[in-house]
Amino acid sequence: MNGWIRALGAFALSACVPGAAFGRSDTQSEREPPGGWAAWWARADAACANAARGDGEGGVAEFVALRREVVGIAHRYYLENQIEAAALRSPRARAAAAAQRDTVETILRTDARTFDDLRDWLWLNRVCVDPERTLAWFDRNKETEEGRATIRFATAQRSLAGDLAVLLESRERFADVSTLYDDPKETIRRIAAVLQVYRMIESEEGQQLAHRLRAMRADAVRERDRVALAFRERAGRVYAGMLAGGRERDAELAAEEAMKQDDTAALLTMLVDTAVRWGQPRPVHTEWLQQAKAAGQAVEDVESRLQRGLSRERQRPEPDPR
Repeated sequence: MNGWIRALGAFALSACVPGAAFGRSDTQSEREPPGGWAAWWARADAACANAARGDGEGGVAEFVALRREVVGIAHRYYLENQIEAAALRSPRARAAAAAQRDTVETILRTDARTFDDLRDWLWLNRVCVDPERTLAWFDRNKETEEGRATIRFATAQRSLAGDLAVLLESRERFADVSTLYDDPKETIRRIAAVLQVYRMIESEEGQQLAHRLRAMRADAVRERDRVALAFRERAGRVYAGMLAGGRERDAELAAEEAMKQDDTAALLTMLVDTAVRWGQPRPVHTEWLQQAKAAGQAVEDVESRLQRGLSRERQRPEPDPR
């Protein structure tokens, strides 16, 4: 295990894309895939059917190829949900996903490896519910600036950084979350791309996609609320992670950008709630909760925990200046 993790570390130093391409967001509009949308959808529908049967050659492997052919978030969102749902339902689909992950892992040991391979491997770890491999890779790369840059570039896609943030939160490794993010405003804008999924489904461009997401369209209000909640949770992790990592100014910038993207009392409450749960209460949070309360948001529980956290901070001994 350690040997190939070191190989990924070496890859991190040799294959980073320089200049403006580094850390590129995936919030661009949908790009027509090679062969056109009709052929892409025919392949996607066949892959869905095959994945449901646990067919690795015709299902999971094809999903990996299809994901690489689209830029925007909406169609990738659809593909990821399909294969993850199949993996949850079918042991054969999970086994096929694990086999495909192992194939990609083999490629990562060679000179032919690319960042797309690494992103596929990280995503397939999620499909296989195998977070330990991802965490071991993170721990190996976080120790150097080059490694941290690789982590940020490889996880720039919305779901990958979010997965790692959730994983680190579950281990109470809050300060490590800040390693995932560089520019705070661009990070929030990238996370806000999740809001584009719902807009894409409603647009004329998204009718092919919408046809396959009837359940989402059948309950539009619930889906809109779910997508908005996902954004607030991710924004909260970015904000609290930067506080935990000692990046106070970056945390402020992240909060400012999040408020531009979502000017609701629910967002303010989520930012404070996440920061308090991660042991990062700040005096300004009292003001934010007052604003949220004035807008009709229930904040009593968060407010109580915030005040206890601030009280503990005030009682903490000052560091010895000597």
